[in-house]
Amino acid sequence: MNDRIEEYRQDWHAGPVRPRRRRSTLLRPQTRGDWVAFLALLFTLGGTATLVWRYHGAMGRWVDARIRTTKTELEMSSIQRLLKQYYLSHGSLPERPLDYLKPFFRPNKAYPPGCDFWGRAYRIESFGDGYVLRSCGADGIPQNDDDLVRSVKYKEWTRDT
Repeated sequence: MNDRIEEYRQDWHAGPVRPRRRRSTLLRPQTRGDWVAFLALLFTLGGTATLVWRYHGAMGRWVDARIRTTKTELEMSSIQRLLKQYYLSHGSLPERPLDYLKPFFRPNKAYPPGCDFWGRAYRIESFGDGYVLRSCGADGIPQNDDDLVRSVKYKEWTRDT
């Protein structure tokens, strides 16, 4: 009986018996073929991660440019509406259109009023029977392919539209 008590005491101090956990064999390649496949998988994932990382920056720049373009187009549309209202009320455009428009610009961007979303001033150029509202676009160079342009002829505006 004492032997049995001593045996119970040793079991008590040793703690509960837990079965050994087996590690997954997926993480431990066993043969040379497994090692080759495992390394090929690692290099493929590493190469994919490099490509994703490389094009992530380009995609972010493209999205940023599209957002700035859209916001500038929306602001140009509201500038056009304000100038139309002024023209229909007074029969001509203000002498300095951008100075007239400054109180209407909202300070909701990082650039001063009267600037597009790249921080460059809008240009309003009058000609005989209309005007051209221009933003130089992302590159800041006037009169090239990335410019945003709104050309308006006064005869298109009537009091009933």
